[in-house]
Amino acid sequence: MNEEALIYALPGAIWSLVFPPDVLGVLRGNAQKSKKSREMAGQLYAKNLASDRILIDTATILTPKRSWFTGVKIDIAAVDAERAMMFAGGLHCLGFWHSHPEPIPQPSYTDQVLAAKHAVAAREEFTALVFVIIGTETFPDGLGVWVHDGTKLLRAVNVIPQAVV
Repeated sequence: MNEEALIYALPGAIWSLVFPPDVLGVLRGNAQKSKKSREMAGQLYAKNLASDRILIDTATILTPKRSWFTGVKIDIAAVDAERAMMFAGGLHCLGFWHSHPEPIPQPSYTDQVLAAKHAVAAREEFTALVFVIIGTETFPDGLGVWVHDGTKLLRAVNVIPQAVV
């Protein structure tokens, strides 16, 4: 089977985010499929930020300080260290992903506050912060993609998938 990429864009935007099959595999592999599962989190990286189609080259998995069924606490020092290492390898951080134990993921109030806080703190590095939530439903329904511009959280929509060559 030739798995396809998923492409997300903000309505009216000229740019889009491309999630290739290998990145989708990492995200899908961290969906909370059982009652004993815990939230997981990671970061998304791209080599080229100058394209209208931003290809997400890598999705990492962060080792949480603490996690439970409906929450995860990440180690900010580990986040920063990972970003520095990836940047040295030519990759730029786009933002975070994390899992939710719900079919169609929606950002909680805590998620919205966290996304705003990180977007504002990273204004010198980012124009906007990508914020992805993985639900339990199959993709694309179970993959929620948002972008926070430091002012508001905007939902990106899935556009026609394109085969990755």
